[in-house]
Amino acid sequence: KILIYVAAPAFIACIFIFMLFIVYTNNHKNILKKSYESKMESFYYLQDRQLQDIAISLRILSDDSRFIDTVNGTLTSPQDITHAQRILKQIQSNYPFIDEVSIVERIGEQVYTSNNTYPMSRYFLDVYSYDNYNYSYWMQYKAPLSEKSIISPSYTTANDTQKIIVPIVFTRIGQIHLSNIIIVNVNLSMIISDFNSNKLSDGSLLRIVNKENNRIFDENGLAESLDKKLRDKINLDKISVFDYSINSKKYYMISYTPIRSVLGYSYIAAVPYSDIYSNSFKFLVVTLLLCIPLFVL
Repeated sequence: KILIYVAAPAFIACIFIFMLFIVYTNNHKNILKKSYESKMESFYYLQDRQLQDIAISLRILSDDSRFIDTVNGTLTSPQDITHAQRILKQIQSNYPFIDEVSIVERIGEQVYTSNNTYPMSRYFLDVYSYDNYNYSYWMQYKAPLSEKSIISPSYTTANDTQKIIVPIVFTRIGQIHLSNIIIVNVNLSMIISDFNSNKLSDGSLLRIVNKENNRIFDENGLAESLDKKLRDKINLDKISVFDYSINSKKYYMISYTPIRSVLGYSYIAAVPYSDIYSNSFKFLVVTLLLCIPLFVL
């Protein structure tokens, strides 16, 4: 009987502790979902609004005949080129994640940047070298009917520094169709770095996914092919929550896929269950310590 009197309360206490652990863990997961959802949505809106502002800034320039003449390469004077370069410099200074803005004047094979003018062949070989897009690519680039097109990311080398760049190519300003192109180079490496400042636990992994080419970028800017199973889960809803294993380690995944966006990317937060359980155990220990006086009494 004594054993029963001792075992029964112990059994009930174990059940209570287990239920408390489950309830707290699920509550913590729900808090993580809402917190990461808010952070990813805020991050997306900030980046997307700035990218839309760039397009608006360029549309306004449709009334600037000197800038338009420089882009189209018609009757361009040195003063017009200097004027256009000042505008490029202003655009770059307004948006820190822009690495470079250039006017590619394909008729005269010149590239105008915010601070210099280069022969087109030299620029794409030595000055601003894309791994995926060389001089021939830009010479043969065919303008779509839309105002701009977003090209897949490419590792790019400039000033002996390698970055992941997303080129946004403008072939129209307002209603004016351009004979040449404007390239706005978005520094995806910087965006990835900024995104990773939103971590809520040390072990969390934050990733950005390019849905066009199914590449996933980590905090170091390294790109990997996106697993089909993971891709299907991400694209299921605007907000998706699911469990997933990465290198045999179980993660709680929260993904955010905007319905409309300039870049068209998805954002993922992966929280290891070891972080979640560690937090739950800490809560459990504190709760038990606070309850000890009650058991003593």
